[in-house]
Amino acid sequence: MNLTPIEIEQAEFSNAWKGYNPQMVRSFLARVASQVTSLNRDNKEKDDQIRKLEAELDRARQQEDCLRDALVAAQKMSKDIEKTANKKAGAIIAEAEISGEKIVQDAYQRFTEIMDDIRQLKWQRNRFEDEVRGIINFHQNLLSAITEREEEEPPLEDSITSIKVQK
Repeated sequence: MNLTPIEIEQAEFSNAWKGYNPQMVRSFLARVASQVTSLNRDNKEKDDQIRKLEAELDRARQQEDCLRDALVAAQKMSKDIEKTANKKAGAIIAEAEISGEKIVQDAYQRFTEIMDDIRQLKWQRNRFEDEVRGIINFHQNLLSAITEREEEEPPLEDSITSIKVQK
């Protein structure tokens, strides 16, 4: 059982033969009571300080838990964002590859169409040249035939003179 400073101050002892000096006992008890009062006050202050520190520690632990939870959530969110970004990047790359392949296919198809057009135009040019040569040959032959005929026929003046003589 704890003694209070008041109990110490008010303690009474019976007188005994060859006992202690009552004045010295009272003085000593007063000092002890004063120190117990001081120690109780210090203990109360320390207890209050401990409660405050424990409350601060609890708040700090709660903040630490909140921060840890926030950090874990941020890490999870970061991983989710990275995963989503990687999926989007993969989709963009796949789309770009498909688009690139289509561009190459379209370009090759256009190339083959142009080559076909060039072959067709060359064939038409050759055919046209052959037709023009044929027309030129036809006209050269016609001119040659006309020239031969003119050389074989007597001059027109001779024909006119012979017609006049016959009349």
